[in-house]
Amino acid sequence: MKTTQATKDPNASWPPSADRPSTAQTNGATIENAPVEDFTLVNRTKPRNKGKGKAPPGKEPPAQPTQINITPASYAQAALTAADTRQPPAPKANVKLPGITEVTVLRTGGHADPHVERCVRARAADVIVREVRLKMMKTVAKPIPLKAGHWSINPRSKGNFVYSFDGCIPFDIVASYEHILLGPFQGSGQLRPSLGWTRLLAHGVPTKDNADIVFGPEELLREVRTMPGLKKAHLAMEPRWLKPVGEINSAYSTITFAVSDPDGTITNMLSHDRAALFGKEVTIRRWIDKPALVQCSRCHALGHIKTSRACPLGRNLVKCFICGGTHNSEDHNSTCPRKHAIAGVCDCKNYKCLNCQQVGHHCRDPGCPARECYCP
Repeated sequence: MKTTQATKDPNASWPPSADRPSTAQTNGATIENAPVEDFTLVNRTKPRNKGKGKAPPGKEPPAQPTQINITPASYAQAALTAADTRQPPAPKANVKLPGITEVTVLRTGGHADPHVERCVRARAADVIVREVRLKMMKTVAKPIPLKAGHWSINPRSKGNFVYSFDGCIPFDIVASYEHILLGPFQGSGQLRPSLGWTRLLAHGVPTKDNADIVFGPEELLREVRTMPGLKKAHLAMEPRWLKPVGEINSAYSTITFAVSDPDGTITNMLSHDRAALFGKEVTIRRWIDKPALVQCSRCHALGHIKTSRACPLGRNLVKCFICGGTHNSEDHNSTCPRKHAIAGVCDCKNYKCLNCQQVGHHCRDPGCPARECYCP
C-alpha cells in the first residue's frame, strides 16, 4: 500500500549521488536533485476546483500557482552575487562650446582728432588683423589664435571694431592683450565682449550728494559695482545719467549701463532682488530700444507714410500741420486769417496739435507728448 509520506532508508546517503536521482515526497510536494548549495524548487500540486465562484463548504480552495522557495544557503549566495554587480557609468553630457570668440573695441565716436580718426577708419580690417597678430607673436611665445576682424556694420556704430578668435577663450585672457588689440586705434576705445550684452535702466537714483553736486561717472561706477552680481562683471557700457547733466533738475533720475550677461543670470538677479544706490532702493528694468518715429507728410499722423493705404487723405488732398487746414504748410503764413506782430509771419500759439490735441505746439514739434509716447 502506498503512503503519502516518504519512508526513510537507513542505507541511503545524503546528498544522493549524481548517478542515482533522488526523489522525496512531502505532503504532495516533490523534490528532485536538490543540492544543499543551490536553489530548491518546490512544486506544489493541489487539485483545482472546477466550479466557478466561491468554493462550496467542505471542498478545498483552488490550487495556488507554482511557488519557488529559496533555501537560506542559496539566498546568501544570490545576495552576494547581487552585491558584486556594478552599475554602468552615466553617460557624459555633450556640452557644445562656441567655436569662435568675438570681442569688440568700443570707440564711442573715435579719436578726438578728426584727421586721425579718418586715417584709422580708412585702414582695411585685414591689415589691422595682420598688424596685431604680428605684434602678438613678438610679445608672447604662444599667443591666443586671432582669426579675423571687421568694422562694425551697425548703422548707429561709432567706429567700433570686432576681433574674432578661434575656440572658446575666456574674456579675462583676451583682456590681457588689450594694449595690443587697441594699438591700431591710436589709444581710443575699450575692449568689451561682443555677445550677451544687456542694457539696463536704474530708476529713482539720487542725483546729488550732500554738497548739492551731481554724482559723476566715477561715483556712479563705484556705486553700481556694489549691486548684486556686478562686483566683477564686465560692463560693456559704464553707467551714466540718461539725461544730460545740465538738464537734471530733480532730486532723483535714471541711469543706464550695459553688462555682459550671456545666460541672463545677472539681469534676473537685479530684476527680482532688492538693489540700492546711494542709500536708496532703486528699480532695475531692461532697456527697450525706442522704435524709429514714422510720421505721414500728408495727414501728419504717426505710424505710416503718405504712400501707405492707412493714410485717410487722398492723393490730391493736403493738410497743414500747424492749423489742420486744407492748404500746404508752406502757405500757412499767408493763409492764416489772424493778426500777427509781423505781417506775413504767423506767431499764433493757440492752435491744437493734430495728434495729442494739446494747445501751444504743432504736431511736428519735437516736444509733442504723442511723439514721446510713440509705439508702432
